[in-house]
Amino acid sequence: MLSPNVVTTHRSIVAGFVLALSVLSACSHDSSDPVYPTEPPPSPASSAVEVAYCRGAEPLWVAFQDGDGAWTRANPIASGQYTTFHHDFTSNRGAVARAAELPGGFRTLSILYGAPSELGLASDTAFQRCSADARRTFNGTIAGLAPNDIAVVSAGNSVLDYTSIETGSSWQLSGALAGPQEFLATRGTRVNGAVSLTKMILRRSSGLPDGAMIPAFDFESAEAFQPVVPTVTFVGNDGGAVITYTGVRTAHSNSFLSALAGGGGTATSPYFAIPEDRLQTGELQSVSATTVPAGNVVRGTTVYFRTPVDRTLAFGAVPSAPELSVVSTTPTARLRARFAVQGDYDRYTSINFQQENTVLSLSMSGAYATLAGDYEFVVPDLTSVSGFDPRWTLRSGTQVLWTTARVGGARGLDYYATPRDGDVVRAGSDAGFITP
Repeated sequence: MLSPNVVTTHRSIVAGFVLALSVLSACSHDSSDPVYPTEPPPSPASSAVEVAYCRGAEPLWVAFQDGDGAWTRANPIASGQYTTFHHDFTSNRGAVARAAELPGGFRTLSILYGAPSELGLASDTAFQRCSADARRTFNGTIAGLAPNDIAVVSAGNSVLDYTSIETGSSWQLSGALAGPQEFLATRGTRVNGAVSLTKMILRRSSGLPDGAMIPAFDFESAEAFQPVVPTVTFVGNDGGAVITYTGVRTAHSNSFLSALAGGGGTATSPYFAIPEDRLQTGELQSVSATTVPAGNVVRGTTVYFRTPVDRTLAFGAVPSAPELSVVSTTPTARLRARFAVQGDYDRYTSINFQQENTVLSLSMSGAYATLAGDYEFVVPDLTSVSGFDPRWTLRSGTQVLWTTARVGGARGLDYYATPRDGDVVRAGSDAGFITP
């Protein structure tokens, strides 16, 4: 059993992970999105892979593995606002490893195993982070609040601010991207510690300058509308309590809508949603839920939709714990993690090993697992690869916290691909300790 502090941390990590699945960034989805096969495809003659980063934010070190071959370091290629790392694959599966050092002394080593067409998803250029434009700050006020009301204003990718009569009517959003915005303002009434939504405003704006003052959101004006309140039924949570929330995804924003009314361990609960006629083409809403920890296990699920109707939210099976063992302790500690195949989590599996300020992450797509025959991770020995620093990986004799994430349903590795109406995502996580 993990300590209460570790359980709380683990719960927050997984809840945040599932929430991230429900508020993915806006980007186009077309037939070029990766396909995740159930049978191994033929080996390609050659597949060129490029992993790209915003220039100045690239990893310190990148290496590729072609099939089961040797790891090969890739040199950075700087061009314009991007830095890329290139490799030509001859196998139908491979891996990319990236090492970075973060503020506060943290070191990370991340390894992604996938088909060559999937490895480019290790890139980090999402949300226009490479834009030379400075982030925007917007200001405004709220009107139409009663003494027991609270308002939430959001825009961009989960940028939000809260206000109430007690705290004043002003709000400020910082860190928004340049360009068009969709602002969502919601008003809720606090009753017995819970907040019940009573009014919403969804306002669309063209590009705004930094520091712009937004006209007041007045919940008593004609611009405001009432939410739709259907019900959601939880299945597979074994009657346990759940943490639940809804959101809306527009062309330029991913906004938190509300926590569910009720929730908890009840089998059925109301949820708040935007009337469909207020949405534009391509915009979707979502209902997400995570279970409270059962032992060290947390599960989550999200469904995307346009039409707010009564619906069922089903959790995946309890994820099986990985089979862990120590492969070697010199020159660095190397661990093995083997996962059982579970149909509910058929798209993506990962395990993180944290040892003090070092975090080693191993991730595998369902396509790679199909090609390799199972979900088995072995921490590779990278010490002989040019430029590798042994401090980026694990050492023997010091306890390691491991956490897992398994994902199934409509989504694979690409968290930024646009979901479709009716898409369902399931996630499960476990945690524990091992000393190599």
